[in-house]
Amino acid sequence: MALNENEFFENSFQNGKDPDFQKFFEVMSIPMENLSIIFSQKPNFNHEAFSVLKEQANKGSAEAQLQIGRCYQIGEGVQQSYKSAFSYYKLAADQGHPDAQFYLGMLYDNGLGVKQDFEQAFYYYEQAAEQGRPEGLAQLGRYYEEGKGGVEKSPNEAIRYYQLATDLGSLLALNYLAEVYERGDIVEKSEEKARYYHQQIFQYEKEKADEGNSYSQAIVGWFFENGKGVEKSIESAFHYYQLSADQNFSMGLFHLAECFDKGKGVQRSSEKAISYYKMAADQGHPHAEWVLAKHLLMNKINEKEGVHYLKLVIQKRLCNRILLAFCEYDLGECFEKGTGIEKSARNALYHYKMASEHGYYLAQHRLGEAYLAGELGLKKSPEKAIEYYQLAANQGHSLSLEMIGQCYKKGEGVEKSPEKAFYYYNLAAEIDVKNGWGCGTSISELIRCYERGIGIEKSEEKARFYQQIRFQHTKKEADDGDSCFQAIVGGFFENGEGVEKSLMSAIHYYHLSASQNSPKGLLCLAECFAEGKGITQSFEEAIRYYQLAADQGYLLAQSSLAQYLLKNKINEEQAVHYFKLVVQNEECGPKLLAYCEYQLGKCFEKGTGVKKSAHDAFYYYNLASKHGNFIAQGRLGDAYLKGELELKKAPEKAIEYYQLAANQGCSTSLEMIGQCYEKGEGIKQSPEKAFYHYNLAAEIEIEQGHGFSIYALARCYELGIGTEISLKDAIYYYKFSADNGFSEGYYKVGCCYNEIGGEENAQKAVAYFKMGAMENEPLSQSELADAFEKGLGIEKSESEAAKYFKLAADQGYCYPQYKSGVYYEKGFGVEKSFEEAFKYYFLAAAQGLSVAQYCIGNFYEWGRGVEQSKEESLKYYQLSADQEYGPALIKMGDYYTSDEVKNYTKACDYYQKAADQGYAEAQCDLGFHYKYGYGVEKNAKKAVHYYQLSADQGYDRALCNLAVCYEKGIGVTRSAEEAFKYFKKAADQGDARGQFNVARFYKIGIGGVEKSLEKAFEYYLLAADQGHSEAQFSTGDCYKGGEGVEYSKEKSLKYYTLSATQGHEPALIRLAIYYGSEEVRDYKKACEYYKKAADQGFARGQFNVARCYNYGIGVKSSLEKAIEYYALALGQEYQKDLVLKKMQLCKKGLSTCRKIVTYSNSKAKRFDMSQYFKNSQYKEKYRRK
Repeated sequence: MALNENEFFENSFQNGKDPDFQKFFEVMSIPMENLSIIFSQKPNFNHEAFSVLKEQANKGSAEAQLQIGRCYQIGEGVQQSYKSAFSYYKLAADQGHPDAQFYLGMLYDNGLGVKQDFEQAFYYYEQAAEQGRPEGLAQLGRYYEEGKGGVEKSPNEAIRYYQLATDLGSLLALNYLAEVYERGDIVEKSEEKARYYHQQIFQYEKEKADEGNSYSQAIVGWFFENGKGVEKSIESAFHYYQLSADQNFSMGLFHLAECFDKGKGVQRSSEKAISYYKMAADQGHPHAEWVLAKHLLMNKINEKEGVHYLKLVIQKRLCNRILLAFCEYDLGECFEKGTGIEKSARNALYHYKMASEHGYYLAQHRLGEAYLAGELGLKKSPEKAIEYYQLAANQGHSLSLEMIGQCYKKGEGVEKSPEKAFYYYNLAAEIDVKNGWGCGTSISELIRCYERGIGIEKSEEKARFYQQIRFQHTKKEADDGDSCFQAIVGGFFENGEGVEKSLMSAIHYYHLSASQNSPKGLLCLAECFAEGKGITQSFEEAIRYYQLAADQGYLLAQSSLAQYLLKNKINEEQAVHYFKLVVQNEECGPKLLAYCEYQLGKCFEKGTGVKKSAHDAFYYYNLASKHGNFIAQGRLGDAYLKGELELKKAPEKAIEYYQLAANQGCSTSLEMIGQCYEKGEGIKQSPEKAFYHYNLAAEIEIEQGHGFSIYALARCYELGIGTEISLKDAIYYYKFSADNGFSEGYYKVGCCYNEIGGEENAQKAVAYFKMGAMENEPLSQSELADAFEKGLGIEKSESEAAKYFKLAADQGYCYPQYKSGVYYEKGFGVEKSFEEAFKYYFLAAAQGLSVAQYCIGNFYEWGRGVEQSKEESLKYYQLSADQEYGPALIKMGDYYTSDEVKNYTKACDYYQKAADQGYAEAQCDLGFHYKYGYGVEKNAKKAVHYYQLSADQGYDRALCNLAVCYEKGIGVTRSAEEAFKYFKKAADQGDARGQFNVARFYKIGIGGVEKSLEKAFEYYLLAADQGHSEAQFSTGDCYKGGEGVEYSKEKSLKYYTLSATQGHEPALIRLAIYYGSEEVRDYKKACEYYKKAADQGFARGQFNVARCYNYGIGVKSSLEKAIEYYALALGQEYQKDLVLKKMQLCKKGLSTCRKIVTYSNSKAKRFDMSQYFKNSQYKEKYRRK
């Protein structure tokens, strides 16, 4: 909420609160009067008198030469010329005229009409003094006081000369003595003595004032105003100023104007002030001309006339160097801004340099800024900038000292040095505090250094100490009623800077400021209402206060209002309007101007409050970039890098814009340049240069307390990009980035510790993952879930793993979404839910995660958590397979081998891709297709090759298939031992097929193993219990025959039934025989088992079902069905001769039956088939037992 300190600085400068501004007036006040003491009487000659004087001067009259010199000096009756004045003074001085010698010393002293030369000035002052000129003695005292003009500094000598001069009646010396004792720098401070000397001057001047001397009346007024030598009385001051002004004396007019200007002893009136300033100015009073010019310019009354008065002061050069310098500076500003005159950087530079040469620190500072930024047509030169800053700094200009600190901070024009930066900030702060200006930015920089340990040891105590100093100074100004400082004090209370945090106090000061209609106070109050800070949030009140500030033309308020309207989507069109108002305002500062241009660019890019336009977006971004907005420069860099904003992709151009932003210390753009070097985009690839730029970006962010670019530097150390791998450094920088707001750094610290390895480091990793998880950082949450899942560095916990996977998943991260799907599918740590599982798989699949797409395909295939859909299932399997995900490739291969499609070539393409990735199942499937020549050319050796690859991974089916190849000699040399070896490997892994074949080998005693019915039974039983139908049948046989196990009819039937349930033909036939046996005689059940075998296409079953229908055993006799099943069995060439014979008999019998039926029907009576068979040859054969 606290306002920009630079703005307060500018505002306070305009309001006379700036210590430098005050110092100017302090310097100006007494010296102006001193000069008036010296030049109190103007020569008053007409042209004829001037001609006579000049003639006398040319004849060698020293007095005439003196008077002609004064005419040229002040421009009386002749064109003003210091050069000519100097010439005539010199002529008179060389003849020993004391006044001419003194005036000549003054010209040398101030460099007027001649090159400034303190030694020559001292010489002529000394000459004048030796002839009894008291002001000469006074000036000698000043030279000894300051130690210039070739003499050493000597307080004693200075006092001695001042005393000598006062003894001769020099008011100037009395004034110098009063100042010396008032300051107490070269003598012991004594207010009493200072008052005594001031009283001497006052009494002298008051006598003359009371006699009606206009000059003395003005001086007495000044003494009353400042309380020098007399009790302070603004009313008395005003009275004497009025007396002096009534006589039309310029100094009196000037001071009277000041009274009306500042409301001193009279009601404030700008109109009267300007009127009196003008009257004084029209008499050639340089100070009045300058102040009048300031009024006309600052209040935009008449800017051209303001420039005119500045030029008058400069052209006449009748003022001291300080005022002359100030006018030069102001005229430079007018030329720079085009105020009252045509804009001209060249002329601005000229006048700034003139002001600088006259020693004006603000001009020197402005030239420093110009060289630093490359303004006013100057080539950018940080080195030259520092030279000018140093000139201003030598005069105690704190802001220039601060700027030198900034140069050391950034390494501009000097080698980067945080220590030296701190040194200059500290110097600037000391000056500010000494001048009673503890509110400046130098104090803020000092606070920042102590807070972060930049250039000095970190000290919260000292940071707090300087915050308190800043607060105290600011509060003093605020309590004196300054609305700007009331706003800034509110900010300190709001943020707890230098004072205990208090939103109530903050609101109080914001209200005080706003009640004076201060735009800053109104803005702060608006922001409080907007954010609900210390006051009930109110959109209406926020907008009202924003509007009040904005309506005063306060550009920052207009910008803030626009931003608020955009943020809350209240009135986007009006927001654009306010941004445009700021941009169109010619007085807008470059930073705010560039910011609003950038915001307009964003509005046009996104179509916010205005029609979307890439062209206009680029236009405003480009303007903002030209005005130095590094965010806009970075955005244009991004646009050229990615080909956005309808720009052609141009990485080279992107780097140009990134570099512009980087030159302003933009760490993000430095990082982007690093990325370009790392990837070789728009520039030759160079990991070393990438590291260099990442490091530069990190240095900036370390200083700023940010962590984003530091993360990139840490990555270089982790991966060895442009530098040696150093996990220690990586951890340090990742941690720094995390501690400064980039929480993903915690995740990377944890990863580095995991990479180092070991239980202790695993625990450290978990600690950092927890820190990241607390910051709601999804990658840390995901890694913490993994740690809980696997028990790495922490105790296993499915519920905690599920919790953190879900937290990360709900933030949109696909891997945690997939894992959440797994946990819900399996019921790990959460209640099992196919619906929830499907939801999370779907989220991950939507982001393109192949394994999640595979899972979605699986859920659609089996209808889990979603309605079954073969089409959707294939769609997601295909999406996953398109990303080369192995299991999905296998699924697509299986699909193309299905009876529905039977495209073995395509199936093999998918199996091959998965096999090349090392998927054992695919390798096995590919081996199978090579073995039988499905979709590929039959190749037993390739079949064995892929079986072997799969078997080497322990894939059960491949182990068994490879064993079969060795047993039968397919693609390899036949070897029962190798066959047994691979069957045994599969069996030991719990594979039922392997167990069955191992049992088979033990039963026969082949493959290098001894025959063992017990071991055979053991392996049959293992396979049987896994549902292997052949093993179940063989287990039944073992129990039936007591082979390797005790005989058990019940268990035999149990395993036959288990095998038969799976459709195993021998088991079905065995049970059919059992149920049709003499012991059981359950022909119906026997027939059912035969039918089950038949329905599966087994010929033996078909033959026996035909017999059942033929003879009516367990079913109703049906010769038609008997013929049907005999035909099925015959189709498989089962007992061909017997089946043919049976079919013929059935057909014959069926024909006979049909004839009988036909005859019976013709006789219209029922035919009894039993009578037909009663005496037939089939009687015995078909009689039932």
